[in-house]
Amino acid sequence: MPSGQNLLGMEKNWFECIRSGKPPIGNIDLALRVQTVISLAEMSQRLNVACLFDERSRKITTGPEGRVLEPITYGTLANS
Repeated sequence: MPSGQNLLGMEKNWFECIRSGKPPIGNIDLALRVQTVISLAEMSQRLNVACLFDERSRKITTGPEGRVLEPITYGTLANS
């Protein structure tokens, strides 16, 4: 996405894509990748470990040879 892209520019791109059938700048593939990074960062902070995501196995681990972690959700941890 170009630097400085604003909400109106995104809206314009969205309507252009509806009319032309082209994929939008912010498509679902990008959204999934971004949300994965955000969720891993939150888990890392809450659990105080580095969390890695293996795209093939779809598992979260603490490293290449680390333990497998279950995804956390609201209510999984105390004080969440």
